[in-house]
Amino acid sequence: MMVAGSGSGAITSRPPDASRSLRVGRELAVVVGLTVVGWFVRTASMADFPLNDGGLFYRMVLDLQETWPALPETTTYNGLDAPFAYPPLGFYLGAVLHGWLGMDVMRAIPIAASVLTIPAFFLLARGLHGNGAVTWAATIAFSLMPRTFEWMTMGGGLTRAPGLLLAIVALWLAHRMLVRRDRWSVVASGVSAGLVILTHPQATLFLLISGVAFLIAFGRDRETVTRAVAALAIAAAIAAPWVVSVLANHGPGPLLSASATQPGPFIGLLSLFAFEITGSRLFDVLGLLAAIGFLVAILRRQWLVPAWLVALMVLDSRGGATYAAVPAAMLAGSGAVELLVRLPALWSGSAAPSKPLAFLRSDRLPVAIGAILLTLALIDAIGSQQAPDWRGFALTEDQRSAIVEAGELAPDGDYLVVTERFWAVDATSEWFPTLAGAHSAATVQGREWLGAGEFRTAVEASEALRECANAGSACLSEWSTTWDKAFTHVFIPKGSLSGPLGEEDCCTGLRLLLAGDAGYSMIHDGPGGTIFERRDG
Repeated sequence: MMVAGSGSGAITSRPPDASRSLRVGRELAVVVGLTVVGWFVRTASMADFPLNDGGLFYRMVLDLQETWPALPETTTYNGLDAPFAYPPLGFYLGAVLHGWLGMDVMRAIPIAASVLTIPAFFLLARGLHGNGAVTWAATIAFSLMPRTFEWMTMGGGLTRAPGLLLAIVALWLAHRMLVRRDRWSVVASGVSAGLVILTHPQATLFLLISGVAFLIAFGRDRETVTRAVAALAIAAAIAAPWVVSVLANHGPGPLLSASATQPGPFIGLLSLFAFEITGSRLFDVLGLLAAIGFLVAILRRQWLVPAWLVALMVLDSRGGATYAAVPAAMLAGSGAVELLVRLPALWSGSAAPSKPLAFLRSDRLPVAIGAILLTLALIDAIGSQQAPDWRGFALTEDQRSAIVEAGELAPDGDYLVVTERFWAVDATSEWFPTLAGAHSAATVQGREWLGAGEFRTAVEASEALRECANAGSACLSEWSTTWDKAFTHVFIPKGSLSGPLGEEDCCTGLRLLLAGDAGYSMIHDGPGGTIFERRDG
């Protein structure tokens, strides 16, 4: 970016305020452009229904409307009577907007908040790196990195996306508080941190880990530590009413059980060594750039961002990869600038290029490299959303109609919802209790607030049920006995559950075997799913 004294005479002749206005205007234009690109990328796979998860959260929004403005003590989701102990800010926002948007609130809030993380990230990157090329390259990487929007734009992004947005804003303000020592930033960072606590538990953990890293890097005297403590006290004061109400109604159990669902640091280390951070399904050019940036930072003894990345992956093994995309994008920006600077220098310092490559003069090479990297990153961002293992696919209208039909046929039934999907990306299983109004015996969601032991049992039972997807009634009976879960009906969805490139149909083997089994009676068979009633008890 040109500044006064480094460009043409026309630039240097402008008054300082005009030059600054021009610079701010250009920054604003680029950020707006990146936000527009981010909006396009993050809505590329949008359907007419919330992507993947959100069934539990939508039920909780409806529960809150019933007791408005007070929080309900429990949620009616799946008949679990689970404590309504989840941070409530996203549900309040959803309940307020539900009157205008209806169920679309589960799509609008995640997308809007996810897109707003782009300018928020720019502010954070500029605070750490200044108005240089690394900031711009990092912001581009953040806007196109699949990991930064995959889970955020889903139905469950009702809380995840605002949580990430507020956490990035809180970190930007915390950096200003520690480095510039603005008085207002103490209050602002404390308020934003308190809102993070009220929005999402893993965003809170992300903010805590990141805040400690920032404090170690920048809080080297008593005054900065005092400011940090003051901001923390403000955050605690804002979150205290909710925390006290949860403790009064349910005790510490729900909060402790939810925090105990972490897989463990070993899983985080494996993901880190495999560098499974960007969420790429195609080229992972951003992952390569992040690895280059990581090595360059280590060689230059610039420890903050690499240590920040490692800490997130190790200390938050459940969601660390998603939140680690923030420092990873900064490393990718650093790696991109390194390539754009070093390769042209090597090229110009080598022997004269041969005639076929003469057009690649050293002054043109950065543009060519940048265009290639940007094109590959954009293709990867859009193309990854079509991969079978992408999580952001919605239930089709036929599948939703079949689930509603199940609730109408047997509203008091105990259903086994059988698919081949992992529980965290099994939209059928999560949305079934909300859409059908009936009990789903193997649905995992909601049990994380009932104790770590019950949550782990539910996950193991869900994984065992997947093995029955192409087996017969004996597998279902054995599953029922092993996990002590009775059922009266079986629901098997039809059609792809993982996008246009996924399997054309789900669980064909089980459907055919139950259709010929005397112990089961087919009571519905439509384009969205098949429903069986169990006769053998």
